[in-house]
Amino acid sequence: MAVQYATTRYTTTFTGDTKANICAGVEAALNAAGWSTISGHGTTDMVLQTGTTSQGYALRAHFKDNGGTCIQVSMVTTDGAKASTVGTAYGASLLPGVAKVWQIVANPYQFVLWVPGDSTVAREFCLFSCPYVPSFFLPMPQYIGILHTNTLSDSSTDDPQNNFRYSAVDWGQNAAPNFVCLFGTSIWENANNRWNNSNYPSMPLFVTPISAWGGNANVTAGSERFYRYQNGNLFSMDAMLAWGLTAFGDEPKVACQLWDALLICGPFAMDTVTAFDTHNWVCITDSNTSQTKVSLWIATS
Repeated sequence: MAVQYATTRYTTTFTGDTKANICAGVEAALNAAGWSTISGHGTTDMVLQTGTTSQGYALRAHFKDNGGTCIQVSMVTTDGAKASTVGTAYGASLLPGVAKVWQIVANPYQFVLWVPGDSTVAREFCLFSCPYVPSFFLPMPQYIGILHTNTLSDSSTDDPQNNFRYSAVDWGQNAAPNFVCLFGTSIWENANNRWNNSNYPSMPLFVTPISAWGGNANVTAGSERFYRYQNGNLFSMDAMLAWGLTAFGDEPKVACQLWDALLICGPFAMDTVTAFDTHNWVCITDSNTSQTKVSLWIATS
C-alpha cells in the first residue's frame, strides 16, 4: 500500500462566529475542493456531495441547525438508502464563537475541519471521508464512509480523548466520541456515549504498531509498545482505519484508508506544518500533549 492521493486539495480558514457563517465557510471551501451542493445553498440546512472516487464511490454530508447551539454534521448515501441519525446528540457538533477561526483541508472526497490551537475543546473537530477501499477487497462494499468527531452532544463541553485531534490511538476506556461508520450495507454510530466497557475497541481506530489500551487503563507516557527504528527514525504508515462491522462488540477489521493522509509515530504538536513527498502537510493530532506518539498528517497541497 501507499499514500492514496486525491486529484486536488484545498485549504483555507474562515471565521465561524455564527452557525450561518460556519455553514457558509464550509460550503464555499467544499465547493472549491470539488464537492457539489445538493440542497440548502446558503442556509443552515444543507447537503453537499463528494466527487466520485476512482473506485466509483460518492457520499453526502448533511449540515443542519437542529435548534441547539451548534451545527450538526451527519452522513447519507447518494441514493438515500443509508443515513445516520440527524439530531443534537448525533454526529459532529460545530460550535460557533466570537472571532473563532476554523481551518478546513478538503479534497473532492474528504474534509478535515478544526479550530487551530485547540485539541481539548469539544465541538471543534470533524473528519468526514468517502475513503479509499483496498483494491484486493472482493467483492467491493456497496457503500463506504467514515465520520469522526470530538463531540458527545450539542451541549456537552466534555471532550472525549479518543478523537483524532487529540489521539490517533486507543486512549482508553470511557473516551469514545460520536462517530459514524459505513461499510457495505451496514451503517452504525455512537451518540453521546463514552463506552466504559470491553466493547470499546470496536470503534474506528487507526492501524498502528502502538496500542497501549489494556482493557482497564488509559494511555500514559512511555506505555507504548514501540514507535521507531534502532537508528531513531520514526515509523510512518498508511492511514488505515478498522472498526466493528455493525456495533460495539464486533471484531474490528480494516475497512478503508483515508485520502491524502499518513500516520507518523512521534510526539508532534498540533498544527505543525512541513513538506515531504512533494506535498505540504499539516499535523492534525496533538500527540505532543496526549503523549500517544502517533499523529495523523493531512496533505494540504
